[in-house]
Amino acid sequence: MTEVFTVANMKCQGCVNTIISGLLACDEVMEVEVEQTTGTVIITGNALDRIKLASTLDGLGFPEVSV
Repeated sequence: MTEVFTVANMKCQGCVNTIISGLLACDEVMEVEVEQTTGTVIITGNALDRIKLASTLDGLGFPEVSV
C-alpha cells in the first residue's frame, strides 16, 4: 500500500531526513521517499492510516498542503 502527500515547509536535506526518520518510526511504514523540490512524500507500508500519517507529518512541522 502507498500513500502520497504534498507537504509545506520542506526547505533542505535536514527537513528530508526529519521526515524520513519520523515516518519510519511508525510501525506500519516500510519505506519513505521524499522529493524535496516538489514537497512530495511517498510512503509505502502495510495497512497505512492516512489520517495518522498526516498527523505525524504535521507534528514534525510539515503539514499536508491542501489541493
